[in-house]
Amino acid sequence: MNTSLKSLEEALSIGRQIETLEKRLSSILRIPSAGAAPRGGPHRVSAATRAKLAAAARARWTRIKAGKEVSDEGLSALPCDLCGPFTAFDSGRRTE
Repeated sequence: MNTSLKSLEEALSIGRQIETLEKRLSSILRIPSAGAAPRGGPHRVSAATRAKLAAAARARWTRIKAGKEVSDEGLSALPCDLCGPFTAFDSGRRTE
């Protein structure tokens, strides 16, 4: 037999042994196999919620383009000093 054929057969044999040992280990430790699908799946937003979010975004942009301030109603209720007019963060924003 050719030496490269021998080494290929040995590599296949070792690969099979590794797979068998990994299966046994995961069954002992109750670890799901790598090919198993994760539970749950991606977080999905309903069409109604997407429509509400899109409408709110359009309304905000309409107010901004009209030159009106966007209200910060929700920020005044937060108990922190950083909830003010965001002057520390405005330096990176566009001012067009």
